[in-house]
Amino acid sequence: MFTRGIVLTLLGVSVAVAQPARPVDSIPAIPADDDPHDCDHVGVSDPKAIFDTLKIRTSHLGKPEDESLRAYIETRVMDGTLTTAQRDRFFVVLSARTHGVMNPASRGASQIAFAVASTLRCFAVDTPSTGARGNAPARTSEPLLLAKKIATDMRVSLYSYHARFIGNTDGRFTPIVVLPDGGSLIVGTVSDIPPGGRYEIGKSHAIAIRLDPRGKIAWQRKLDKKGFLDYEGGSVAPTADGGCVVFVLSYVHPARGAVTRFVKLDKKGRVLWDRQLRGDGRVATPFPSQLVQMTAKGSIVLAGHIYLQTGGARTMNAWTGELDKNGRVIADKIGAQQGGPMFGGAGYGGAMYGGSMYGH
Repeated sequence: MFTRGIVLTLLGVSVAVAQPARPVDSIPAIPADDDPHDCDHVGVSDPKAIFDTLKIRTSHLGKPEDESLRAYIETRVMDGTLTTAQRDRFFVVLSARTHGVMNPASRGASQIAFAVASTLRCFAVDTPSTGARGNAPARTSEPLLLAKKIATDMRVSLYSYHARFIGNTDGRFTPIVVLPDGGSLIVGTVSDIPPGGRYEIGKSHAIAIRLDPRGKIAWQRKLDKKGFLDYEGGSVAPTADGGCVVFVLSYVHPARGAVTRFVKLDKKGRVLWDRQLRGDGRVATPFPSQLVQMTAKGSIVLAGHIYLQTGGARTMNAWTGELDKNGRVIADKIGAQQGGPMFGGAGYGGAMYGGSMYGH
């Protein structure tokens, strides 16, 4: 029996599926001429053809319905409810029922919602008596997709400045990393404030999460440290020993910029070292706004900027740094000035100083 529920929103219509002890009768009835067990007559040759239309629709609406549906079905494969062959067939049937077009211009939102619900029933995805859990595969075929879903479910905010590097192979730190064993790492920010609540200082935390090859949480760790009030989980890179290094933005006070930290975790999520770069979020605090990258030798190269103050004027200068594989600072260099001097604090603090949580 399912113990988790999910609400799938398609074109503004919410379809609730797989909730605890949900009776079969709660799913919209299938017309008499539509046999829920006769799914072999549909004429669609490409099992994933529906994804293309979903992505096109998503680009217009700005909503990730394609990922919501794919993630839901993938979790049903993981828990043994569906086989991988049934998963592919599911999308064949759904594509046929919507004529390959999930678009409100050609099909009404209620029709599309009905097509999804009836297709779920066609494969008995929503009944308490579905298949044996023993059919679950050793690893998921969609680790990145599941990592994104879990981050969303756990209300983990991803650091947008590094999110574009997801999937890179050159060592760039990124909020989600898929590992060779099929598991993944997630780094981001969680808040103690409920959705819609007023901001309060000291309620944000950087978090690192390790998923096993089946997409289950192997461990999770908050990365708070004495001396700071708020945090952002930036990004992560795996290390050769099975652990990882996490980039954390730590705030002495949210009115200041971020202090950079790198935290090494072993394969079980235990902290091995925690390197805090110089500064307190005010002048003379470097920030790697341009580059955070793991090298082949295990060192971390950094590039960004630093604010300096001479008399009443502040300048922003280029900055580069490097940590060795043990977290020791082996480079910390100030470069040329960038732009003209600033007076009275203009450009200083959150707006230009690398913190995406405050001032952007």
